[in-house]
Amino acid sequence: MRKGFTLIELIVVIAIIAVLAAIVAVNAFRAIEKAKISRAIADFKAIKAACGALYADTSYWPHGGDSSGRVDQSELMTNVYNYFGWDGPYLESGIPVHPWRGIYSFTSNTNLARSATVGTNGIYELSLEYEDVCYPNGPNGGCPIPLASKTKIDKTVDDGQYNGGDFQYDNSEVGDIWWVLQWDFCTPPSGQTWCW
Repeated sequence: MRKGFTLIELIVVIAIIAVLAAIVAVNAFRAIEKAKISRAIADFKAIKAACGALYADTSYWPHGGDSSGRVDQSELMTNVYNYFGWDGPYLESGIPVHPWRGIYSFTSNTNLARSATVGTNGIYELSLEYEDVCYPNGPNGGCPIPLASKTKIDKTVDDGQYNGGDFQYDNSEVGDIWWVLQWDFCTPPSGQTWCW
């Protein structure tokens, strides 16, 4: 009567378990990244709708400033500048972080091109910036969006060109991404690198 497993049988079973675990792990990581991409797109749509509501009530867009206009501290959440007609908050939560743990902010300090072949026109766009600065205080570059995810978002919502269209990004593993909320938002004053 046999009382146990041979060494060969144990090795075969362990190898099968290892192969199955590897397959499950790869698919799990893909599903997690796909969920992050979906959430990043949903966040943009919610923030854009909130910006439209703010503009409809007050005739003002959120402060675009110099990349310091964090969404969770913006006019969408509190009446920072005492706008007449403000009826917020316009978001249920400030949505302070994107799925890769970086900060969402408003910016107008990037002169984006409408297409990869047509250059900029000197007028800045109001954008939602997916900062690679980790929430809440850094480090800068510590929470980037992987290049593969940036590319998938661009192919899903825009033209698939990293340097043109409504969605643009630094073509590297580290760097911010910009999603245009309002084209031709403002012309910066002479000598200034941003405006609102």
